[in-house]
Amino acid sequence: MSENDPYFREITIPPLPELNEDYLPNNASVHFHLTAHSLAEHVAGLQQLYDEADVFIPEMYGWTAKSLRDWNAISKGERKTYVRYQQTPSADSHGGFTNALLDLTYRKYKPIRFIDDDARDSPKKSAAKLWQAQTTEQALQALADQTADDAQDAVRRNIIMAEKLGPTVSGAIEANPKLRNKDDVKVLVFIGSLHELLYDYFRTNPATHHKVSASHLAGLSNADADVAIHKRIETGKAPRRSDLVTYLVTMALCQVQIPSIRSGYLVELTDIVQVKPDQEVLAARQLIKLMAQDIDNPEVEDAILRACKGRGKPANIIQDYALKARELSAQDAARSSILERHVAQTHS
Repeated sequence: MSENDPYFREITIPPLPELNEDYLPNNASVHFHLTAHSLAEHVAGLQQLYDEADVFIPEMYGWTAKSLRDWNAISKGERKTYVRYQQTPSADSHGGFTNALLDLTYRKYKPIRFIDDDARDSPKKSAAKLWQAQTTEQALQALADQTADDAQDAVRRNIIMAEKLGPTVSGAIEANPKLRNKDDVKVLVFIGSLHELLYDYFRTNPATHHKVSASHLAGLSNADADVAIHKRIETGKAPRRSDLVTYLVTMALCQVQIPSIRSGYLVELTDIVQVKPDQEVLAARQLIKLMAQDIDNPEVEDAILRACKGRGKPANIIQDYALKARELSAQDAARSSILERHVAQTHS
C-alpha cells in the first residue's frame, strides 16, 4: 500500500466549492491550456488559441492590483509599460517566457484577468533540505517532502481559482459591451500542468462540463516527472522513485537556472549522470559546479543541449564531467566510461 512506501506523503485535500448552474455565463466557454512556464516556446504554442480568445487569463501567482492594471495597459498598447516590463531583471528569465508573454499580449486589445492567489507564501523549509542532502536517499526523501509541500499549495490554489473563475469571467463580460452582446465568448486560461486537477474538476462538474475544454503542449505535460509526482501525491499515492530521481536532476539544472533546458533532454541527461545510485546526488551537484562556472554563456547552454542529444561537437563541460565522474571512485569507472563513449560519439 502507498502508506508503507518510504516516499508516501499525505496531504490535506479540502473539497472544491459547489457550483450552481449559472456559475459561468450562458454565452461563455472556457478553454484551459495546460503546459510548463519555462520557455518562450510554451507561449508560442499558445498563439492560435490566443488569437481566437476574447478574454485571456494567464496564471499569475502573487499578482497585485497594479500588475493587473499594467497587463491590461500592455494589452491596450501602452508602450511605456510594455518597455518597462521588458527591462525588468526577471523578464527574460526562464528561457524568455515572460518576454514572449508580453509580445503575445501587446496591442491585442483583449481583456486580461487573473484568478490565481494574489499573495505568495513564504519559502518552504523543505526546499533547503534537498541541497543539504549527503546521500541519494536523503535527497529523495527531501524531494518527496518538498513536492508534497508544493502539491498542498497547488491544492490550495486550485480552490481559490475554482472560486474565482466564474465571477471573474462574468465580470470581464459585464465590463465590455461587445462581449455582453456576443453569443460565444471564448475565455482562454493559460495555466501550469500542475493544475490539471482543476480542469478535471470543471470537466466532471454537471454545471460546467459542457462549457470547458483543454489542450496540452505536446511532450511537456503529463510525462514530466514533477507533474507525475504531484498527481500521485494529490490522488493519495506515493511518487515513483524513478520520477523522483529524474526530478532530482531537473532541480539541479533549475538551481543554476539553465533557461533553455527542455524536459525531453532532462530524461536523457538523467541517464548520463546516473552513476551508481549512491552517487546520484553527487552527480547532480557536480553538474551544478560545472555549469555554474560559465552559466551566463549562452553557448554553454546550447552545447549542453546538443551534447546530451548526441548532435554536434560535445561541450567541454561534458568532457570535464566525464573526467571528474571517473575520479569519484574506481567502482564508478564503468559508469564513467559510458560518459566517455558519449563524448566520443559526439566527436564523430
